[in-house]
Amino acid sequence: MWNHALSGLCAAGAGVAIYAIDKGKNWGLLFAYIFVILLISAGARAGFYAVAIAFFLYSVWSKKFSYLLHFSLATLVADIFYQLYVGSHAPVFFRNDMSSHWVESVPSMNRVHVDFNALTASQELLSESTVAYLSSLGPVGIKIMGFLLNISQIEEWWVLGYGFGSIQRPGQVVSNAIHYDDPGIIQLIFLESGLVAGLLFVFILIRATLLSLRNDNLKYYSVGITAWSLFALSSWEVWPLLLVIIFVFKIFSYDQMQRSPIGGKHRSPH
Repeated sequence: MWNHALSGLCAAGAGVAIYAIDKGKNWGLLFAYIFVILLISAGARAGFYAVAIAFFLYSVWSKKFSYLLHFSLATLVADIFYQLYVGSHAPVFFRNDMSSHWVESVPSMNRVHVDFNALTASQELLSESTVAYLSSLGPVGIKIMGFLLNISQIEEWWVLGYGFGSIQRPGQVVSNAIHYDDPGIIQLIFLESGLVAGLLFVFILIRATLLSLRNDNLKYYSVGITAWSLFALSSWEVWPLLLVIIFVFKIFSYDQMQRSPIGGKHRSPH
């Protein structure tokens, strides 16, 4: 298991940490702190910040900012540990690659950067300052540039996509797709399967999240789905998606049961 797989699973299971805080008291708090430390140790920025945003949104929704406080304290504890025993900040705060110089040193990234500059210059789509800002974001900027380059070819993919595997396996599936480093799995669904498939997938995630927030037994799933969805904008790691699909299935199954004539009413004791 590499760092994106572990980080993605932590993102999908983020609701477990909040559940532990609600139900487990001292042991629950200990579990939540260990969970955050594991998330940080995975070393994927996308996963860490996705979970942080999900915690913040859930804190606002529930009006309990203690969740965010505990997340912040656990992060501080982990970072202090790294500084004392490793001699540097925790890996999720690594920023040396967030620069245009880093992009220029990586051929696959620099190619996207050059193509994007050529496109924006010829069509005057973005100002020079905006292009420079995206360049300064390093790999994050390349992900945005690569996606925008493909968006500019919308007539090539909007119906059925470039074809399944066209971006994941370009050597085996020939297409006009513009390849860039580690696009998120949500972008992959749009680009490889088309606009309708992408919008349907996003609708399912949003619908499941809103339904789960209506029920106390399911509300923790919303945290995991939200965190994973944010993480999936930056990573195409597929294994965490299986956990999210299970959450979605359970949410829709429970909602369907509640809507049915029998499931929505208490059975007669006779």
